[in-house]
Amino acid sequence: MEQNRRRRVLIVEDDLELGRLIARHLKEEGFDAVTVRDGQSALATFAGGSWTALVLDWMLPGMSGLELLQQVRSTDRSIPILMLTARGEEADKVLGLEMGEMVIDPGKRKVTIRGRPVQLTVKEFDLLLTMASHPGRTFSRSQLLDMVWGDHGDVYEHTVNSHINRLRGKIEDNPNRPRWIQTVWGVGYRFTDEY
Repeated sequence: MEQNRRRRVLIVEDDLELGRLIARHLKEEGFDAVTVRDGQSALATFAGGSWTALVLDWMLPGMSGLELLQQVRSTDRSIPILMLTARGEEADKVLGLEMGEMVIDPGKRKVTIRGRPVQLTVKEFDLLLTMASHPGRTFSRSQLLDMVWGDHGDVYEHTVNSHINRLRGKIEDNPNRPRWIQTVWGVGYRFTDEY
């Protein structure tokens, strides 16, 4: 009984057949899977138990998977969460990887941290989205120039440094000890993969 309690996965999926399929596969792997079909039921079920992980559908009736994710994260910052989406754009998938208390919305070009909007310039947002799209990957300053500035003839690598510093000032609790954007000495920068 204790083993099951430690290995319980809450599936939030409004498509009944898909929910059953996910639950079946998880059970085959030794997990106790519980499926609910909407955000309000998910919140009540989540609050009433101990969970190993959550599987959330992006599109849910009444409350989106992202809204649900934010509410779950307000009470539990460490539980692993997998977002399911039929949306094809890579940028949309990034948004589903709500990082701890940070949410990046590529479509609206908005960033919120703990529900608070963060005002970023166009380049700051593009820089953040580029790195957050590949958590843990180290980018050189030259790569970031190419990816964010494109044809950057008169833009130099120190421009990346200054934008990183300004970005850290807006998203980090302590810019001198950054959690999100880490310096890889002698190489460049990376977005953390430790949420």
